[in-house]
Amino acid sequence: MRTSVAQRTGIVASVIWFFVGFSWSYLHETNAASELAVLRPQLCEQRRDQEQSWTKPDHCWDTYTKDFREIAPHPAANGLFVGLAPIPLAWLLALIFVRTARWVMYGRWKRRRDD
Repeated sequence: MRTSVAQRTGIVASVIWFFVGFSWSYLHETNAASELAVLRPQLCEQRRDQEQSWTKPDHCWDTYTKDFREIAPHPAANGLFVGLAPIPLAWLLALIFVRTARWVMYGRWKRRRDD
């Protein structure tokens, strides 16, 4: 079965959307989680500097990885959802649009032929 130009364009757009949507969602979530996870170690360092305590230097940053994983436990799963979920919806809307346009054009053609 041959695909039309519109179908090939839709396939290419779907593939591009998947990669762009996945990448955007993954990067957005990991950057936001990193910004939030870095706050606790920074506050710990500020408090340590104010109190003049001599704890080990990495003490404040030991919790960073654990905090990061708590804030964003599955960034790839969310990225897959954002990358894949809109594709069937977009194809459905395109199908509705094309069928409606053909129906309207067929009605105009039939009315002109009957006149």
